[in-house]
Parts: sequence; structure tokens; C-alpha cells
Amino acid sequence: MATDILQTKISQLLGQRYFKKSVLVRFLLFLILLIIWISVNGGLLPGFLRHRLPILRVGPELNILYYFEEAERDGSKIRWSRATNTQAKLKAALTGKYDMIEADVILKGQGTSKQAMTPIVSDLPAVDNEFTLKMWLQQVKKFTKGIKLDFRTIDAVEMSLQLLKRMKNELKIPIWLHADILKGPYSSRLPVDATRFFRNVRTFFPTCTLSLGWTTGYHTDVSQAGYTWDMVLDMHDLIIHWEISQPLVFSVRLAYIKNSIPQLKWLCDTLQASLLVWNDNEDKPVLEDVMYVAYRFPPEKAFFDFQDEYLSSHLKRYRHFSKNYVHPLVLERDQVKFNPYAWVKMGLYIEENSILPSSESLVLKSPAVYIVSISKLKSVETLHLKGRVHFLNRKNQEAINGQTGLSIFFRSFSYSDYEKISGIRFFIGVNGDLQISGQHLGKNVPEFKKRARVTPGSASCYRFDIVDLRHEVVMEINSLHDCDTLESVQHEETSHISLRVNIPHELALGEQPYILKMEDNKRVAVIDELDIRTIYQTKKKKNMNSI
Repeated sequence: MATDILQTKISQLLGQRYFKKSVLVRFLLFLILLIIWISVNGGLLPGFLRHRLPILRVGPELNILYYFEEAERDGSKIRWSRATNTQAKLKAALTGKYDMIEADVILKGQGTSKQAMTPIVSDLPAVDNEFTLKMWLQQVKKFTKGIKLDFRTIDAVEMSLQLLKRMKNELKIPIWLHADILKGPYSSRLPVDATRFFRNVRTFFPTCTLSLGWTTGYHTDVSQAGYTWDMVLDMHDLIIHWEISQPLVFSVRLAYIKNSIPQLKWLCDTLQASLLVWNDNEDKPVLEDVMYVAYRFPPEKAFFDFQDEYLSSHLKRYRHFSKNYVHPLVLERDQVKFNPYAWVKMGLYIEENSILPSSESLVLKSPAVYIVSISKLKSVETLHLKGRVHFLNRKNQEAINGQTGLSIFFRSFSYSDYEKISGIRFFIGVNGDLQISGQHLGKNVPEFKKRARVTPGSASCYRFDIVDLRHEVVMEINSLHDCDTLESVQHEETSHISLRVNIPHELALGEQPYILKMEDNKRVAVIDELDIRTIYQTKKKKNMNSI
């Protein structure tokens, strides 16, 4: 009996020792794997999760609204020191009430026979500054300010980013890298080479916030100028092509804001980017334009670098009451803003960038992808589909008459195949071709078709109003000369042309969606002011609902 008890205790003791040894081995194995994970990943959290949760980031890519807590997630409260290119300016910025310090970066002797491979903080044409970027960074790293480096030429990028890479462990602050990589309004200055810029960032210093912009110029009258849809789409295409994953900010000049908000809001919405608005001292400040940005962009998505005390104080005072101080046409545009939640995308998944909606506009790029209204309205006394389409010749291709343009379908009962959508088809061609016809309606429905033509304007832009009167449909078209300015939101009183077609009684009046689709890829269509309205007629009154 005693022998059995002794053997049992020995077995228990050996089992405990084995268990402890097993736990120790597993713990050491876990520790080794954890060290490998952190060294490879650059931190405990996965990189994709740090990107989605900016509050958890640590390092140069940190969102400045999380870094500067006193800003209260409001970009208008971030204070900027611009062109901090001298010792005196840097000292004032480091000890002053600034959050972000910006410096211009070129090579010493830039563009001369004495050009060296040493980055300096200076702007053209002053190329002999002795204040090097390394000296500048050595002083900045002792403080808790964020920095923005504005590369004026591509030559300075590689050497500067190599320097940042060597100092990465010393710079635990937000770092923005800026370059004007595309030509903007009235610009005569060459932009920074986008290909070399993105390659160098990816190779030497990918952990940053990318600030991208357009070069701009001066003109005596900028009332009709702005960042056009072509300029904005060029930027979007670059970001998609280079698969940019860094936090993005687009830098724009206040003087060209008035006619650019729909384009810029669309760009920021589709790329989950922010906007930085800066002013030039040579520009006449327009307070309504400042309020326009504040009104359209949420506080956490808009930054303001104003070197004008009047603008800064006005922004500080009225930022959260901006609706009361915008141009009246801004409020008029509110009535026709595109509602992306009222439509769903259908078509080929591989064409995921072919439909790009925001609260301002919708961009259609491919006939293989189209949008379908979520609501399936019953045919009532009167149904209106209103909107505006702006055709862009992005590929410099000739349009095909009767084919290149936008198709709009009513009473669609089959639309799963983009090549065989059924219903009443309203076609608006780039060259002014107009048509109402039945498409894929079956043998039991008589054919119907009516054509017309409207003289196209220089803007290749049309405003349409399509009306379903149960047994008759009407398409009214205005050819517009302007689709870009804020003033273009105003409607003309008379239509240029109107088409009417009687609908066969065999065509069903059930609940069907409405569909918009490009017929080929020779144009890109920007669609806005899209609005479905139903009017119910009664003996006593008329009710109108907007969807």
C-alpha cells in the first residue's frame, strides 16, 4: 500500500515537472514568434489595422488631429508655419503657437553648374542657402511639432528621403511629404515628376502622410477658373495606378475653390482623403469661398493654411455656422445634390473603379458597369427623372453617332445583363443625338422609336428632364455651355428640344427601377443633379416627393 502511494506521488511530481517544462517551452516559442512578428511588421498591430485605426498609429504617418489633441478633431484649429526656410523663422515656429511647420526643399545650387546633392530648405530662385535640410531636421526633432516638406523639384526628393530614413527613429512626429505633381489652373510651372516621386516615397520613406497638389498660376480674372474634372480625374487615376495606401491630403489654392468643390469633394470621398486649402498673398480673399469649404467638408476632413489674419479670424469665428455665410447658389445646389445611397452599382466586379459616387456627383467610365435605383417606383400620374451629364473626352477618341453617350432606362424588368437591359431607353449622345425607343421588350410589345438632335455646346454638357406620363413619355434636353462653375447650377427657363412618344399599352406599369448606363468607353460621364420625383394628382391637391 505504501509503495503504491509513493509511486503515485512520484508520477504526479514528474507530471508537474513535464507540465511546467511544456508551458515554459510554449512561452519561449510564443515570445520568439512575437519578436519576429514585431520586427517584420514594424509593430504589434498589423499594418492594415493601423491604417484603419489612425489613433493607434505611432510615427510619421500619424493623423495630426490625433497627435494635436487640443485641435479637438477640427482641421481648422491646426496652426501652420509656412515657408519656414530660415533659422530665424524656424526658431519662431518652434517656440511659437504653431502645430505644423512647413519648409520648401531643393538641392543646393539647384539648376546651376554648382548644383550639389545636398538638400537645403529654400525656394527658387534662392539656391545658395546654407541652411541644409539635415540642420533643419536636427532642430525640429527636439520639439513636438509636426512637419511638412514641400519638394519644389524632383531632384531633391531622393536625397531628402534617404536622410529621413536615416533619422526615422529620431522623428516620432507627424511628417507630411508634399509635391505638386500635376498642372493646375493657369499654371506655367512644370509639376514634380509623379512617377519618380511615388517610387522614391515607396522605396525610402513610405510611412508618412502624402500631400499632393497641382501647380497654379496667376490671372486677372479667375471667376470662371477652377480645378476641372479632368484635373481631378488625372489625380484619381494616379492614386489608383500607384496603389497609394498612405493617408492622403490634397492641397488646393483658395482662389480656385469657388468652382471646384464638387470635383474636390468627389475626389476626397472616393479616396478617403482630406483637403488642405491655402491662400496666396497676391490673391484677393473671398470669405464666401472659405465658408463654402467649411460647409461642404466635415471638420476632420479640411485643413486651412492661411497666412492672412483676416481669413484666419473669420474662419475661427464662423467655421461651425458656415451655412449662413455661403453664396446663395451653394444652397441652391443643395437641392440637387446627388444621393449615392439611392442607387446601387451593378455589372462586372473587375470594373470596380468604373462607378465612383460621392455626395456631389457620379462618374461613369465603362459600359460594363451601371447604376440601378434602389427604389422601384410604381408608375403614377407623373414621374420625373432630372439630372445633368457632362461628357469628358479622357482618351481623345472620336465619338460614334448614335452610340457614344448615356442611356437611361425606365420600366426595366430585366437588367442583370448589361448588354440586354430591357425597358424604355432614353439616349443622350455626346454629339447631341437624342432617341427614345423600346429595347428588349419582347415580341408582344410593338416597336416604337423617335429621334432628334440638339446642337451640342462647347462643354459637352446636357441637362435632362425625363417624364413618364403612364401612356406617354417626354424627354426635355438643354444643351449647356457651362457645367463647371457654381453659376451653372442655375436652370435655363426654356428647353432646347422636347421629344414625345406614345407608349404601347402592352408595356407593363408595375414597379421597376431606373437605370443609367454608358454605351461605350469613348467618354467618361460626370452625372450630378440626379433626382427622381413623383407627382401624385388628386382632386384637391398635388403632392411631390423627392427620392
